[in-house]
Amino acid sequence: MKKLIEVLSKPRSIYFLIVAMFTLTLVLMKVSFSYYIPVSVDNASLTIPDIINVLSIDGYNNEIEFNPNETKELTFKVTSKNEIESSYVVFYEGENFSIENLTSVGSSINPLEENTFTIKVTNNLDDYNIIRFNIKSGFVGKDIDVEKNIIK
Repeated sequence: MKKLIEVLSKPRSIYFLIVAMFTLTLVLMKVSFSYYIPVSVDNASLTIPDIINVLSIDGYNNEIEFNPNETKELTFKVTSKNEIESSYVVFYEGENFSIENLTSVGSSINPLEENTFTIKVTNNLDDYNIIRFNIKSGFVGKDIDVEKNIIK
C-alpha cells in the first residue's frame, strides 16, 4: 500500500491517474449503456384496429331480385364486431329503385351492439331488377366515402 501511495504521489502519476479515471469512466458508461434498450429496437408499432360492422337482411342475402314493379319491406340489422363505438353508412347498388325509410337509419353504433331499421324498396322498372346492399364502416367523427345511393 505504501508503494502505491509513493507512485501516486510522484508528478508522473498525475497522468496515470487521469488515464485510469478516463478508462474507468468509459468502462462504467459501456456497462450502463449495455442495459439501455431503445423503444424503437423492438419494432413495436401502433396498430389501428379494423372497424367491422356486419349488415344482414332478414331472409335475404345482400343481393335481392325484384319482379317488375314489385315492392318489398326489408328489415336490416347492423351488428358491431368492435370494442369501440363506430359509425357506418348503408348504401345500395342498382338503378331504378325508390327507397322509403319506415324507421330511422342510424349512423353510429355502440360496441358489440345491434341496430335495426326497416325500409320499403320499390322496383320502378317493368322488368326484373337486382339491388345489392352493402355497408362501409369507420371511426366516429370521420367521413366515410360513399359516392351515391346512401340510405339515410
